[in-house]
Amino acid sequence: VGSDTVTRAIRQARKDNVQGLLLRVSSPGGSVIASDVIRREIELTKQSGIPVVVSMGDLAASGGYYISLNADYIVAQAGTITGSIGVIAMLTSFHKSLKKNLKVTFDSYQTMDNANTFSTETLPSGKRLERLQSSIDFIYEDFLQKVAHGRDMKIEKVREIAKGRVWSGLSAKEHGLVDELGDVHLAMQRLKERMNLSEGDSIEAKVYPEDDSPLAAIRSLLSAQIKIPEELQSLLETLSLLEKPEQATLRIPNLPKIQ
Repeated sequence: VGSDTVTRAIRQARKDNVQGLLLRVSSPGGSVIASDVIRREIELTKQSGIPVVVSMGDLAASGGYYISLNADYIVAQAGTITGSIGVIAMLTSFHKSLKKNLKVTFDSYQTMDNANTFSTETLPSGKRLERLQSSIDFIYEDFLQKVAHGRDMKIEKVREIAKGRVWSGLSAKEHGLVDELGDVHLAMQRLKERMNLSEGDSIEAKVYPEDDSPLAAIRSLLSAQIKIPEELQSLLETLSLLEKPEQATLRIPNLPKIQ
């Protein structure tokens, strides 16, 4: 998923005045900026009075944990790969390969000391490498501080369990990174509790972002209480079946033409 997609969906949920938000996470991580944008959107959702519960799937590591740490409650599976509180960065340089294979070389002229910080002409060294390391250290420290705040932990404790190490859901619970072990159904139950609903109360669940694909529109038509011609009804039902992989090779003879 992308941060734009997720944050837009969360904002729409707030506009729809949902009573609670269940965030299903299955991610090995990604961009720190994208992760922080999603984390901030979760924070704003909580501030608006909407409880947020996270249900972790197979993976909730690095950026996957980053977007989860501000939730009211985190439910993970015993084997969920979580934690990995750390930062990694990489720069590549192709100058040697280009020179050797294509006889291509580069010259550069810079007017500022930091102009070539992210250049791919040469690998970083000296002050350039120090600046890059300083940037990584800053991001890592910010990550630690946000975990400490989001999980109500002392920063010293976070430092002990961070350093990019990976934990199972079972170990993550022992270290305070998650609140409880269970599946998505348990997470939904914990959300209902924070919505002040009893166990017997029913809720209407809505998935965000909404599926706006053509097949979703077909399913919507089929479920709507409207009268449509039998020929069109048959065609819609057949097209809906094509969504299933095992019926992808189904041949449809003599279908009516639709203007």
